[in-house]
Amino acid sequence: MSRKPYPSDLTNAHWKPIARMIPPVRAGGRPHRYDMREVVNAVLYVHEPGGVYLAGLAAMIALAGAGQLPDAGHL
Repeated sequence: MSRKPYPSDLTNAHWKPIARMIPPVRAGGRPHRYDMREVVNAVLYVHEPGGVYLAGLAAMIALAGAGQLPDAGHL
């Protein structure tokens, strides 16, 4: 990351389970234009500036670890 981190940025521990849910670029497909972690960081920054999202994120990570997230292909 070449910028100053924001308080709302994901920690490595929070990013790891989310990264597993983001599909890789398909063979022969165009590579991602942006780093997916930065995209998630931007969404979290806009959605809940100040880091209030952490409680919901922790719950989502717990559900992902238990295999209870809906299989909709979305976060």
